[in-house]
Order: sequence, then C-alpha cells, then structure tokens
Amino acid sequence: MHIEKIYVATRIYVDDVIIVGNDSGKVQEIKIHIDERFSTKYLGVLKYFLGIEVAQKLENNDKSHKLDASLYRMLVGILVCLQDTRSGISYGVNILSQFVADPGKSHMDAACRVLCYLNTTPRKQILFPK
Repeated sequence: MHIEKIYVATRIYVDDVIIVGNDSGKVQEIKIHIDERFSTKYLGVLKYFLGIEVAQKLENNDKSHKLDASLYRMLVGILVCLQDTRSGISYGVNILSQFVADPGKSHMDAACRVLCYLNTTPRKQILFPK
C-alpha cells in the first residue's frame, strides 16, 4: 500500500504570505483558514517575493502537445554532459531529466531555455587546469 505524503509550507514576512504544497485542496483549505481570521487578498501566482523572481517548476502531467521523446532524451543527455563544466545548469538539468519518459512541449521549451542560457553565457564555465 502506497501512502502519498501531503506537504504544505507557509512563509510569512510582515504582510506577505506564501503557501505552497503538493496538494492543491489542502493549500486551498489553509488559505480559507487564514482568510477567516485575517483580512487577506489573493494576488495570484507568485512571481516576486522580497526582490527574488520566482519561476514555477514543470509538471509531470503536461497535457500540451506531446512530442518525440527520443529528441528530448538526446537533448537532456547532452545537457547532463555539459553540466560538469557549467555547474549553473545542474539544477535545471536535474528537473528536466525527471520528464524523459513522457515529455511535453513545456518540457522541451524549458530545455531550449537552458540552451539559450548556454549560448548567451559562453565565458561562464569551470576550467580544470592541468
């Protein structure tokens, strides 16, 4: 029997509240609970917090246009090799590699963004001298 754990976390800074979790029903329940006790206003999907830009992660159930998984696997494989000398892409490549079994268009778009980053930052690399 597999029991999925529900994870919900909140971050409060002065009058800003962030609620994240892996169960949207539980997140909504907590939002209602807070709203009943305090005057709150929902500002939509988190984009910035304390001067930090927040990007949403990819999802496994990408229902957008399906694509040829072999091309995606080849691209992610190349990125895995590149991350040895370009450590700045390690986290992104780790996320992208989670979707090699059934990638969607949003996953390929994210992989292409990593390629664009590599193309625009050619001098940012790790050099291993002799």
